Amino acid sequence: MRGKGIGRRSSNDDVESSPLWRRLKLHWWLTGLIFAIALVWLSTPLKYQPIDIDRLKLDEPSPYTITSPISFSYLDSEATKRLKAEIKAETPPVFDIDRKSQIDDLNRMFEIIKRVRSLRVHRGDKIERMANDLIIGDYLSLKTREILVDASEADIDEIRDKAALIMSKVLDRGIVPSQFAQQLKSELGASRRWKETEAELRAKLERQPSDMEIAARMPVEIQPDGIIIKGGDLYLWAEALEAVQEEVDGLGDYPFKEVVGEIVRNLIRPNVSYDPDLTAKRRLAAAAAVKDVYRQVSKGEQIVSKGERLTRSDLDKLTTLSKSQRGLSFTLVVGVALLVVALLLSIVYYILKFEPGMLDEYRKLMTICLSVLLIMGIGRLIIRYGSNSLPMPELLVPTAITSAITAVLVSPHLAMLVTVMIGVLLSVMCGKGLEMAIGYFTLVFIGGMVAIYALSKLRHRRELIVAGFYVAVANMALALSLSLLQNEGLNVMIVNLLSGMASGLTVAFLTPGLLPFFEYIAQTTTEIKLLELSDLKNPILAELERVAQGTYYHSINVAKLAEAAAEEIGADPLLTRVGAYYHDIGKMR
Repeated sequence: MRGKGIGRRSSNDDVESSPLWRRLKLHWWLTGLIFAIALVWLSTPLKYQPIDIDRLKLDEPSPYTITSPISFSYLDSEATKRLKAEIKAETPPVFDIDRKSQIDDLNRMFEIIKRVRSLRVHRGDKIERMANDLIIGDYLSLKTREILVDASEADIDEIRDKAALIMSKVLDRGIVPSQFAQQLKSELGASRRWKETEAELRAKLERQPSDMEIAARMPVEIQPDGIIIKGGDLYLWAEALEAVQEEVDGLGDYPFKEVVGEIVRNLIRPNVSYDPDLTAKRRLAAAAAVKDVYRQVSKGEQIVSKGERLTRSDLDKLTTLSKSQRGLSFTLVVGVALLVVALLLSIVYYILKFEPGMLDEYRKLMTICLSVLLIMGIGRLIIRYGSNSLPMPELLVPTAITSAITAVLVSPHLAMLVTVMIGVLLSVMCGKGLEMAIGYFTLVFIGGMVAIYALSKLRHRRELIVAGFYVAVANMALALSLSLLQNEGLNVMIVNLLSGMASGLTVAFLTPGLLPFFEYIAQTTTEIKLLELSDLKNPILAELERVAQGTYYHSINVAKLAEAAAEEIGADPLLTRVGAYYHDIGKMR
């Protein structure tokens, strides 16, 4: 590596004496700002980046494995939907009970009876008119019609009152239609209550229970009372007729009790009807009162694996995770930004303290920035797209390339700091926890240090390849160490070893190719270039020997003297020798 000559010390002293803000122009500040922003973006942990939810479709395979980087609760829409459906199914259906219309029919009937009785016609005609005019006239026996024609006005009123009383008692309880059991089954058949009742009755009766037997135990809401009763609390048609007969028998020796019974039996009918609209409203209200079902996802829990078909529950988790990650982005970016600023300030402080002359070499610092961004970008791509197939894709990142380029073109000491920065930021990018971050930082740091040390006395381009092989060996050793610490299986251990080796080999073969590009950006001459220029078989020197032999040999002698003097005073002997070779090259013309 090129040494520092005495001639530069006075320059550094002059640099240190001028304020930083005077020496750094606008393009410095812009470069630093852009570099810092790019580093923050590249260093943001990949696992905290919002998931591209648009790529995830229900019942389609997941394009990648997704593990939750945080603990969060999510709305389980499927479970909530099931719970709402269960509550709706359990909600009692609504039935309207009509206690008035049949009593009104009874009163209208007796108004007709009184009108017929008042007609000035023969008795037989009145009896015939009752058969024609009464709504149940065809069903009343001749004897009953004769009694209704012949009875006194007081008896007629008493018959009406007793019939109304019996009807009211039966209608007040409610009479269901014949399709009542089928209606209840259609409304409650899918409910847990219906199924449990069916199983209970089957065990008790030792046979399959009828729908009516099950319906008798089902809850129903009665309107307008607003009460909930069991289906068995309502009268079936046959039960209603039995109740009417019991009431008639209860009249004792009342002479017209058979007339009362006949009228009631022919006039009474089911008065309970299903109300689908109010039932739907009740169920919607019950479902709306259900609290949403929230479930917990723990940090590190795998939500879905690559190729697994996505369920509604998976999408609920991923949607919530994506929103949570967007919420975390601000604080996360601030945290990463503070870390980046701290690392950059430490490097700036080092330059100000130990290599202040670097502030006047914009191209060299630009070289550092570009090489760092190159490796961070490569690392981000490898970690992002390799995480689905490799246990530790970060082992593939050839971080030592930046260490090598900085050491060769700028400074070995500064290369160490740059290596530390890359190790820290890549460890943050991986986002695998403190233990793995420390392990990976160690791998990056040691790999970089190996490259820096191997290139400390660089003289030939082949040494760049040798340095890459050293890095490969170091990476394999550290990959083995990390695998053992994580108690990985043999297959994973082999993959990690191969990844570490591939990273080192990438350094070996990419660094020689990238070096000329960065050498051009830095506008600096490396030891390798100086050695190439010092070759006396160089075409320019060969031409100088042919055209001006005296000058040629004079230059060689001067080079020997200058090199010896440079070694004595601690200057760069190689640079001095090459400069002496070419100091009279203009005499060729």
